Amino acid sequence: VRIVIWPGHEIGRYAGSTWFNDFRWHELRHRCIASYNIDSPGTEGATKFRDIQVTEVMEAALDSVKAVTGEGVESFRWATRAGDGSFWGTGMPHVSITTSRPEELYDPHVNYSGGGWWWHTPYATMEHGDVNILEMDVKAEMNFIIRMVNSPVLPLSFAKYAERMHEILVEMQGKSEKVRDSFNLDGVIKRAGKFVELSKALEETIKKKAGGLSDAQLNELNEALMWVSRHINPVAHSNAGPSEQMTMETFGALPFPRIAEIIDLASMDHKSHEFNLLHNKLVRQRNIVEEGFYQANQLIVRIIESLS
Repeated sequence: VRIVIWPGHEIGRYAGSTWFNDFRWHELRHRCIASYNIDSPGTEGATKFRDIQVTEVMEAALDSVKAVTGEGVESFRWATRAGDGSFWGTGMPHVSITTSRPEELYDPHVNYSGGGWWWHTPYATMEHGDVNILEMDVKAEMNFIIRMVNSPVLPLSFAKYAERMHEILVEMQGKSEKVRDSFNLDGVIKRAGKFVELSKALEETIKKKAGGLSDAQLNELNEALMWVSRHINPVAHSNAGPSEQMTMETFGALPFPRIAEIIDLASMDHKSHEFNLLHNKLVRQRNIVEEGFYQANQLIVRIIESLS
Protein backbone atom coordinates (compact mmCIF):
# COMPACT_ATOMS: atom_id res chain seq x y z
CA VAL A 1 0.00 0.00 0.00
CA ARG A 2 1.51 3.30 -1.06
CA ILE A 3 0.10 6.51 0.45
CA VAL A 4 0.83 9.68 -1.54
CA ILE A 5 -0.20 13.30 -1.01
CA TRP A 6 -0.60 14.98 -4.39
CA PRO A 7 0.73 18.51 -4.84
CA GLY A 8 -0.70 20.69 -7.57
CA HIS A 9 -4.19 19.28 -7.28
CA GLU A 10 -6.17 22.43 -8.10
CA ILE A 11 -3.76 25.09 -9.36
CA GLY A 12 -1.48 22.58 -11.06
CA ARG A 13 -4.35 20.78 -12.77
CA TYR A 14 -3.41 17.48 -11.12
CA ALA A 15 0.28 18.03 -11.82
CA GLY A 16 1.49 15.90 -8.89
CA SER A 17 -0.38 12.73 -9.75
CA THR A 18 0.43 13.23 -13.43
CA TRP A 19 4.14 13.44 -12.57
CA PHE A 20 3.84 10.29 -10.44
CA ASN A 21 2.18 8.45 -13.32
CA ASP A 22 4.92 9.55 -15.72
CA PHE A 23 7.85 8.62 -13.51
CA ARG A 24 6.40 5.44 -11.99
CA TRP A 25 4.60 4.35 -15.13
CA HIS A 26 6.03 0.87 -15.59
CA GLU A 27 5.51 -0.04 -11.93
CA LEU A 28 1.94 1.27 -12.00
CA ARG A 29 1.16 -0.41 -15.29
CA HIS A 30 2.35 -3.84 -14.20
CA ARG A 31 1.93 -3.94 -10.41
CA CYS A 32 -0.76 -1.51 -9.24
CA ILE A 33 -4.18 -3.10 -8.71
CA ALA A 34 -6.13 0.14 -8.08
CA SER A 35 -5.90 3.87 -7.47
CA TYR A 36 -8.00 4.95 -4.50
CA ASN A 37 -8.65 8.65 -3.90
CA ILE A 38 -9.19 9.82 -0.31
CA ASP A 39 -10.99 13.15 -0.58
CA SER A 40 -12.54 15.35 2.13
CA PRO A 41 -12.78 12.95 5.08
CA GLY A 42 -14.25 14.20 8.37
CA THR A 43 -16.29 17.10 7.01
CA GLU A 44 -18.81 18.61 9.42
CA GLY A 45 -22.34 17.44 8.63
CA ALA A 46 -21.21 14.94 5.94
CA THR A 47 -23.14 12.01 7.35
CA LYS A 48 -24.07 10.25 4.09
CA PHE A 49 -21.98 8.11 1.77
CA ARG A 50 -23.29 9.82 -1.32
CA ASP A 51 -22.32 7.59 -4.23
CA ILE A 52 -19.69 5.28 -5.67
CA GLN A 53 -18.19 5.37 -9.16
CA VAL A 54 -19.11 2.60 -11.57
CA THR A 55 -15.89 0.61 -11.96
CA GLU A 56 -14.73 -2.97 -11.53
CA VAL A 57 -14.04 -2.22 -7.83
CA MET A 58 -17.45 -0.68 -7.09
CA GLU A 59 -18.69 -3.87 -5.40
CA ALA A 60 -15.68 -3.90 -3.07
CA ALA A 61 -16.25 -0.22 -2.28
CA LEU A 62 -19.96 -0.80 -1.62
CA ASP A 63 -19.19 -3.76 0.65
CA SER A 64 -16.80 -1.53 2.62
CA VAL A 65 -19.51 1.08 3.15
CA LYS A 66 -21.99 -1.58 4.23
CA ALA A 67 -19.44 -3.04 6.66
CA VAL A 68 -19.24 0.33 8.46
CA THR A 69 -22.79 1.70 8.20
CA GLY A 70 -24.93 -1.36 7.51
CA GLU A 71 -26.34 0.52 4.51
CA GLY A 72 -25.52 1.07 0.86
CA VAL A 73 -25.10 4.37 -0.99
CA GLU A 74 -27.59 6.76 -2.54
CA SER A 75 -26.49 6.23 -6.13
CA PHE A 76 -23.81 5.06 -8.52
CA ARG A 77 -22.23 7.28 -11.13
CA TRP A 78 -19.58 7.36 -13.83
CA ALA A 79 -16.15 8.68 -12.84
CA THR A 80 -15.73 12.34 -11.90
CA ARG A 81 -13.24 14.76 -13.42
CA ALA A 82 -11.69 15.55 -10.05
CA GLY A 83 -9.91 13.25 -7.65
CA ASP A 84 -6.51 13.13 -9.36
CA GLY A 85 -7.66 10.42 -11.76
CA SER A 86 -4.37 10.58 -13.64
CA PHE A 87 -4.15 6.84 -14.20
CA TRP A 88 -6.97 5.93 -16.59
CA GLY A 89 -4.63 5.69 -19.57
CA THR A 90 -2.28 3.46 -17.60
CA GLY A 91 -5.28 1.24 -17.04
CA MET A 92 -5.90 0.57 -13.37
CA PRO A 93 -9.29 1.21 -11.76
CA HIS A 94 -9.83 4.48 -9.89
CA VAL A 95 -12.42 4.97 -7.17
CA SER A 96 -13.21 6.95 -4.02
CA ILE A 97 -15.62 6.52 -1.10
CA THR A 98 -16.74 9.98 -0.04
CA THR A 99 -19.27 11.31 2.44
CA SER A 100 -21.34 14.46 1.96
CA ARG A 101 -23.90 16.56 3.77
CA PRO A 102 -27.61 15.69 3.35
CA GLU A 103 -29.37 17.43 0.49
CA GLU A 104 -31.06 20.01 2.75
CA LEU A 105 -27.63 21.07 4.13
CA TYR A 106 -25.68 20.84 0.90
CA ASP A 107 -24.57 24.13 -0.64
CA PRO A 108 -25.61 23.96 -4.34
CA HIS A 109 -22.66 26.17 -5.31
CA VAL A 110 -20.14 23.67 -3.95
CA ASN A 111 -18.78 20.97 -6.24
CA TYR A 112 -19.26 17.98 -3.95
CA SER A 113 -16.33 17.52 -1.44
CA GLY A 114 -18.63 17.40 1.58
CA GLY A 115 -20.96 20.17 0.44
CA GLY A 116 -20.19 22.80 3.07
CA TRP A 117 -20.47 26.44 2.07
CA TRP A 118 -16.91 27.09 3.26
CA TRP A 119 -15.27 24.66 0.84
CA HIS A 120 -12.27 26.04 -1.08
CA THR A 121 -12.42 29.31 0.84
CA PRO A 122 -10.25 30.79 3.62
CA TYR A 123 -13.03 29.75 6.01
CA ALA A 124 -12.33 26.02 5.59
CA THR A 125 -10.85 25.82 9.09
CA MET A 126 -10.74 23.10 11.72
CA GLU A 127 -14.08 23.91 13.34
CA HIS A 128 -15.71 22.56 10.17
CA GLY A 129 -14.24 19.14 10.83
CA ASP A 130 -15.93 16.38 12.81
CA VAL A 131 -13.84 13.64 14.42
CA ASN A 132 -16.79 11.23 14.57
CA ILE A 133 -17.41 11.53 10.84
CA LEU A 134 -13.67 11.23 10.28
CA GLU A 135 -13.74 7.93 12.18
CA MET A 136 -16.58 6.66 9.99
CA ASP A 137 -14.80 7.74 6.80
CA VAL A 138 -11.48 6.19 7.79
CA LYS A 139 -13.13 2.91 8.78
CA ALA A 140 -14.72 2.60 5.32
CA GLU A 141 -11.51 3.60 3.57
CA MET A 142 -9.37 1.17 5.57
CA ASN A 143 -11.91 -1.59 5.01
CA PHE A 144 -11.63 -1.04 1.26
CA ILE A 145 -7.82 -0.93 1.26
CA ILE A 146 -7.50 -4.07 3.39
CA ARG A 147 -10.12 -5.83 1.26
CA MET A 148 -8.17 -5.03 -1.91
CA VAL A 149 -4.79 -6.22 -0.67
CA ASN A 150 -5.91 -9.27 1.36
CA SER A 151 -8.45 -10.94 -0.93
CA PRO A 152 -6.99 -14.17 -2.42
CA VAL A 153 -8.71 -13.28 -5.69
CA LEU A 154 -8.60 -9.60 -6.57
CA PRO A 155 -12.10 -8.16 -5.98
CA LEU A 156 -12.47 -6.95 -9.56
CA SER A 157 -16.06 -7.46 -10.67
CA PHE A 158 -16.68 -6.41 -14.26
CA ALA A 159 -20.34 -7.35 -14.83
CA LYS A 160 -22.11 -4.15 -13.67
CA TYR A 161 -19.32 -2.01 -15.11
CA ALA A 162 -19.78 -3.82 -18.43
CA GLU A 163 -23.56 -3.31 -18.36
CA ARG A 164 -23.17 0.43 -17.80
CA MET A 165 -20.64 0.74 -20.62
CA HIS A 166 -22.95 -1.10 -23.00
CA GLU A 167 -25.85 1.18 -22.00
CA ILE A 168 -23.74 4.28 -22.62
CA LEU A 169 -22.65 3.10 -26.07
CA VAL A 170 -26.25 2.30 -27.06
CA GLU A 171 -27.30 5.77 -25.87
CA MET A 172 -24.51 7.39 -27.91
CA GLN A 173 -25.60 5.53 -31.01
CA GLY A 174 -29.23 6.48 -30.41
CA LYS A 175 -28.27 10.17 -30.40
CA SER A 176 -26.36 9.79 -33.66
CA GLU A 177 -28.72 7.95 -36.00
CA LYS A 178 -28.46 10.73 -38.59
CA VAL A 179 -24.98 9.50 -39.54
CA ARG A 180 -25.60 5.78 -39.21
CA ASP A 181 -24.96 5.10 -42.90
CA SER A 182 -21.53 6.77 -42.83
CA PHE A 183 -20.47 6.12 -39.24
CA ASN A 184 -21.90 4.01 -36.43
CA LEU A 185 -20.90 2.14 -33.30
CA ASP A 186 -22.46 -1.21 -34.19
CA GLY A 187 -19.20 -3.15 -34.02
CA VAL A 188 -18.21 -1.60 -30.69
CA ILE A 189 -21.68 -2.22 -29.22
CA LYS A 190 -21.53 -5.85 -30.32
CA ARG A 191 -18.18 -6.39 -28.60
CA ALA A 192 -19.38 -4.49 -25.51
CA GLY A 193 -22.41 -6.79 -25.37
CA LYS A 194 -20.07 -9.77 -25.51
CA PHE A 195 -18.06 -8.21 -22.69
CA VAL A 196 -21.23 -8.13 -20.56
CA GLU A 197 -21.91 -11.79 -21.29
CA LEU A 198 -18.34 -12.90 -20.62
CA SER A 199 -18.02 -10.80 -17.46
CA LYS A 200 -21.03 -12.54 -15.93
CA ALA A 201 -19.66 -15.94 -16.94
CA LEU A 202 -16.30 -15.02 -15.43
CA GLU A 203 -17.85 -14.13 -12.07
CA GLU A 204 -19.76 -17.41 -11.95
CA THR A 205 -16.65 -19.39 -12.86
CA ILE A 206 -14.55 -17.69 -10.18
CA LYS A 207 -17.21 -18.36 -7.53
CA LYS A 208 -17.16 -22.06 -8.40
CA LYS A 209 -13.45 -22.61 -8.93
CA ALA A 210 -11.39 -20.05 -6.99
CA GLY A 211 -11.53 -21.91 -3.66
CA GLY A 212 -9.58 -24.86 -5.04
CA LEU A 213 -6.76 -22.97 -6.75
CA SER A 214 -3.10 -23.16 -5.77
CA ASP A 215 -1.08 -20.04 -5.00
CA ALA A 216 0.47 -20.17 -8.47
CA GLN A 217 -2.97 -20.43 -10.09
CA LEU A 218 -4.29 -17.56 -7.96
CA ASN A 219 -1.36 -15.39 -9.03
CA GLU A 220 -2.03 -16.22 -12.66
CA LEU A 221 -5.74 -15.45 -12.26
CA ASN A 222 -5.07 -12.13 -10.53
CA GLU A 223 -2.58 -11.09 -13.20
CA ALA A 224 -5.18 -11.82 -15.88
CA LEU A 225 -7.93 -9.93 -14.05
CA MET A 226 -5.63 -6.95 -13.74
CA TRP A 227 -5.04 -6.98 -17.49
CA VAL A 228 -8.75 -7.04 -18.27
CA SER A 229 -8.76 -3.64 -16.53
CA ARG A 230 -5.74 -2.55 -18.56
CA HIS A 231 -7.63 -3.22 -21.79
CA ILE A 232 -10.98 -1.69 -20.78
CA ASN A 233 -10.26 1.38 -18.65
CA PRO A 234 -8.17 3.31 -21.21
CA VAL A 235 -10.90 3.12 -23.86
CA ALA A 236 -13.74 3.82 -21.41
CA HIS A 237 -12.13 6.89 -19.84
CA SER A 238 -9.11 8.17 -21.80
CA ASN A 239 -8.45 9.70 -25.21
CA ALA A 240 -4.65 9.37 -24.96
CA GLY A 241 -2.05 6.68 -25.31
CA PRO A 242 -1.20 4.39 -22.37
CA SER A 243 1.74 6.53 -21.23
CA GLU A 244 0.17 9.88 -22.11
CA GLN A 245 -2.26 12.10 -20.22
CA MET A 246 -5.88 12.50 -21.27
CA THR A 247 -7.70 15.74 -22.00
CA MET A 248 -7.91 17.76 -18.78
CA GLU A 249 -11.41 19.07 -19.50
CA THR A 250 -12.90 15.62 -18.99
CA PHE A 251 -10.15 13.72 -17.18
CA GLY A 252 -12.02 10.42 -17.15
CA ALA A 253 -15.48 11.85 -16.51
CA LEU A 254 -16.65 11.74 -20.14
CA PRO A 255 -17.52 8.16 -21.14
CA PHE A 256 -15.61 6.92 -24.17
CA PRO A 257 -13.94 10.25 -24.98
CA ARG A 258 -12.32 8.81 -28.11
CA ILE A 259 -15.68 8.39 -29.82
CA ALA A 260 -17.92 10.80 -27.88
CA GLU A 261 -17.75 13.28 -30.78
CA ILE A 262 -20.05 11.03 -32.78
CA ILE A 263 -22.87 13.21 -31.41
CA ASP A 264 -21.16 16.31 -32.86
CA LEU A 265 -20.73 14.50 -36.16
CA ALA A 266 -24.46 13.87 -36.35
CA SER A 267 -25.18 17.61 -36.20
CA MET A 268 -22.72 18.63 -38.94
CA ASP A 269 -23.18 19.25 -42.66
CA HIS A 270 -22.38 15.85 -44.15
CA LYS A 271 -20.81 17.46 -47.21
CA SER A 272 -18.47 19.76 -45.33
CA HIS A 273 -14.72 19.43 -45.02
CA GLU A 274 -15.04 19.54 -41.23
CA PHE A 275 -17.38 16.55 -41.34
CA ASN A 276 -14.85 14.54 -43.31
CA LEU A 277 -12.03 15.43 -40.94
CA LEU A 278 -14.00 14.42 -37.84
CA HIS A 279 -15.28 11.32 -39.59
CA ASN A 280 -11.75 10.12 -40.32
CA LYS A 281 -10.67 10.83 -36.75
CA LEU A 282 -13.61 8.90 -35.32
CA VAL A 283 -12.99 5.88 -37.54
CA ARG A 284 -9.47 5.57 -36.15
CA GLN A 285 -10.57 6.14 -32.58
CA ARG A 286 -13.41 3.63 -32.93
CA ASN A 287 -10.84 1.03 -33.94
CA ILE A 288 -8.97 1.58 -30.67
CA VAL A 289 -12.15 1.28 -28.59
CA GLU A 290 -13.21 -1.87 -30.37
CA GLU A 291 -9.73 -3.32 -29.89
CA GLY A 292 -9.95 -2.70 -26.14
CA PHE A 293 -13.14 -4.75 -25.88
CA TYR A 294 -11.73 -7.42 -28.21
CA GLN A 295 -8.59 -7.91 -26.10
CA ALA A 296 -10.58 -7.96 -22.84
CA ASN A 297 -13.02 -10.52 -24.26
CA GLN A 298 -10.23 -12.76 -25.54
CA LEU A 299 -8.52 -12.64 -22.17
CA ILE A 300 -11.70 -13.51 -20.26
CA VAL A 301 -12.26 -16.49 -22.56
CA ARG A 302 -8.76 -17.71 -21.74
CA ILE A 303 -9.33 -17.20 -18.00
CA ILE A 304 -12.56 -19.22 -18.07
CA GLU A 305 -10.89 -21.99 -20.10
CA SER A 306 -7.99 -22.19 -17.66
CA LEU A 307 -10.35 -22.52 -14.70
CA SER A 308 -12.65 -25.09 -16.30
